[in-house]
Amino acid sequence: AKQDIASGVVTVITATGKTESPSLAPNGRMVIYTYEGEDQSTLNIVSTDGEVHLRLPLRAGQVQEPVWSPFLE
Repeated sequence: AKQDIASGVVTVITATGKTESPSLAPNGRMVIYTYEGEDQSTLNIVSTDGEVHLRLPLRAGQVQEPVWSPFLE
């Protein structure tokens, strides 16, 4: 979820369920996080405006603590 500091409005931007370990992209536009589904974990990315949702399923293993690399100019 994200919260507008000025208005206090909270907006949920991820899918429902068990989402963990959010990490904000260096440019502030995307959030990467893990989602624990019934049968597998996935790596997910969502834009901070909630418009873009990407799901990157795994063939094997588990996703734990995803993070973005540093911003490079």
